[in-house]
Amino acid sequence: MGRFQIQVEIMDLELESFEQLDARVDDGPGHLTVPAPVLEQLGYAAGHRRRFMLPDGGEALVSTSRIAARIGGQIRVVPCVFGDSHSEARLGANTLQKFNLEVDAVDETLVPMKLRLPSFRLIGDKGRYVYSNN
Repeated sequence: MGRFQIQVEIMDLELESFEQLDARVDDGPGHLTVPAPVLEQLGYAAGHRRRFMLPDGGEALVSTSRIAARIGGQIRVVPCVFGDSHSEARLGANTLQKFNLEVDAVDETLVPMKLRLPSFRLIGDKGRYVYSNN
């Protein structure tokens, strides 16, 4: 579900210029989606095609690539779907995770994600917690 919009900057391949877009935040599973003409203008070409499930249960084969995006001063390389020329930019949960952001549904904003380490265990008589893969 598209909740609200935020500004996302798509960097060109040399990281020298960018295109600023208003992207609809969609906290469902999904990658960043940007209209193909914007990506092509910035020098990106589709790296490969992948199958995606559509909301109606059907499937579509779409072009994707890895691009550099900036949100709130942070730059990350993220998977991106080439949308059609009339589509709006969308920011899905997969991209939000790359930026360690989550949706605050009440205030309709993005907030830093509370990160968790996989596991800890108590050791020793001093009661220290240490990281453990066990």
